[in-house]
Amino acid sequence: MVRLIAGILFLFTASYSFGQEGFKNLVEKGNKALENNSYKEALEAYKLALHSDDVDSSQVCWYASLAGICAQELGDSKTAIQYYNQSIKLNSTDMDIFERLIQLCIDTKDHENLESIYLTARDRFPEKQHSFNNKLLYFYYNNKAYSKAVDIADKILGYKPGHTKTMYMKAVSLAMGSQNEEAKKVFKEVLATDPGHAKANTQLGLLYYREATKVFDVAVRKYNQLKNPSRLDYSNFRKEKATSWEGYEQAVNYLLKAYENSPTSQVKQALYNSYERLEKKDMAAKYK
Repeated sequence: MVRLIAGILFLFTASYSFGQEGFKNLVEKGNKALENNSYKEALEAYKLALHSDDVDSSQVCWYASLAGICAQELGDSKTAIQYYNQSIKLNSTDMDIFERLIQLCIDTKDHENLESIYLTARDRFPEKQHSFNNKLLYFYYNNKAYSKAVDIADKILGYKPGHTKTMYMKAVSLAMGSQNEEAKKVFKEVLATDPGHAKANTQLGLLYYREATKVFDVAVRKYNQLKNPSRLDYSNFRKEKATSWEGYEQAVNYLLKAYENSPTSQVKQALYNSYERLEKKDMAAKYK
């Protein structure tokens, strides 16, 4: 930390104009206090310097960064975020400042600011574009911004085709956005690369299971609403119920593979229900 600040101070001190005596005195006071780890005194000096007359944007950029470091060392996250943002808006290219701000936004759950910083960093540091695309993917996925997750996943897959984790996250995001057919295609692409992928088998199996259950439940509800069902009504009910069987068979195909690798209670229950509705009692009993 001391070495980092010493390096920054060397650059920053060389950067300001000497034409404004008040500003010069304040930043020298702040720099000296910072070198001595007197963060509170340094922060107060930088605050005053940043409000001086005729301070140009490059000076504000440098010293807003230092003010942010002081505030962060004092445990004042809100003020640190304010100054780091100010520096970045003035085109800071200091990756350390970006990393500090990102961590503070994560710690304070400042999601709106975090998204903006990731996007800015991706544009400002082209050599790190792939890294920030990955961060954005996880950010959107974990915060349920599924449409954006799909878009960023497509960008990543453009230069990392077949990347299993990215394809899986894209498939889940599509499913959560009710784009079931597209989700199925991508889940199957994941399984083509990794047939034993437990999560992909689980999610694809459950997708088929839920679709089949909707069809099954509609048929049951419709039949149960009949006051005096006839044999013809029952025959029609059986036919309608049978339309769900293909979906359950598909579900079982993937859920069995998932259960082999990860025997969760959710998968077990889905297997039991699927076999029950397929009228395969012996198989259902194995998962009761």
